[in-house]
Amino acid sequence: MNYALDATGRRGGRGRFSGLESEVTIVVPCWNEEAALPQLLERLDRLIAHEKRLWEVVFVDDGSTDGTPALLAEACRRRPWVRTLRHERNLGLGAALRTGFAGELAPIVCTIDSDSTYPPERLPEPIATLERGADLVTASPWHRTTGSSRETACDGF
Repeated sequence: MNYALDATGRRGGRGRFSGLESEVTIVVPCWNEEAALPQLLERLDRLIAHEKRLWEVVFVDDGSTDGTPALLAEACRRRPWVRTLRHERNLGLGAALRTGFAGELAPIVCTIDSDSTYPPERLPEPIATLERGADLVTASPWHRTTGSSRETACDGF
């Protein structure tokens, strides 16, 4: 990993929202996502502004060669809930997720793609399922609720 920026623009440290510990961490792997990041950041702005929970978002730049690093550095400066980690070179999705999971995280951890394949606005739904006692929740826009009493799914996610 090359560096980590916290909400103050300093290297290292765990992201804090208004000086408080985060309740939810979203890990977002990125590779050459310059075009997608502005929309995702706007959507996250709206989500976090309307939620009661304290969030932090950990973007893992997996060796991007476009404007992704600059966009993420600016996001860190403007948003106290953003933290950025960076790989010097592209190591792949699995490595980016492991890097995101390796730091201090909130009690609830979510992952989403930087292209908003999974709508960030829907994250409160699986989080509510966890808060009701589930150990693990998965969501996919390609799987639908089956009606089984053993399954919990977020239909249409």
